[in-house]
Amino acid sequence: MPAETRDQRRAQRIENARRWGQWLTTAMAQEGIEPKDIINGSDGTIDKGTVSHWMLGDYGASPENTLIVARVLRRPPVEALRAAGHDTVADAISSAADIPGIEALIAEARKILDPLPEDQRDQYTQDLLRQIRETGRRMRHVNTRSNTGNEGENGGQNAS
Repeated sequence: MPAETRDQRRAQRIENARRWGQWLTTAMAQEGIEPKDIINGSDGTIDKGTVSHWMLGDYGASPENTLIVARVLRRPPVEALRAAGHDTVADAISSAADIPGIEALIAEARKILDPLPEDQRDQYTQDLLRQIRETGRRMRHVNTRSNTGNEGENGGQNAS
């Protein structure tokens, strides 16, 4: 598959920002939330200008800020992530939801990834999410096999 061009990435960012702004404005109206509620709920991470730009569709939100907004709006994180165009992250969260200790894993990954330059962090994040999805699939496959009555080589019969 050919690599995306800079113009394609720019067009996708513009579309994601527009879609995020529409979703955010609608969700805020439905929940009776004002920009100040998002600002206050973010513990200083998000400022008034940022919320205004989001609502106008000028800028998209990072996955981290998207999750903060989802929490303040009491909306499912995956819904917010998809609205912001972070489908890969949303897929990973959906796949990883059943993995024990996933929150601790995410916290450790952030410690490692946050100091990296954005392009490098994005690539490592994509790789990590791919690995998490694959782990989730494997775990579901193992659980499915163990729950289907596959009792071993003797077909579940007692050797007497």
